[in-house]
Amino acid sequence: MQKDIIHGDPLEGDEESRKPGVGVVIYLRSAEEMEDEES
Repeated sequence: MQKDIIHGDPLEGDEESRKPGVGVVIYLRSAEEMEDEES
């Protein structure tokens, strides 16, 4: 059981670290679009 948990943790960590990264990219893109609309 411990081995399964150890192998599962890194995979879950990757998914969690990827989700915020995608959110940041979307945030930056939306910010750039808003700047373009204002100008």
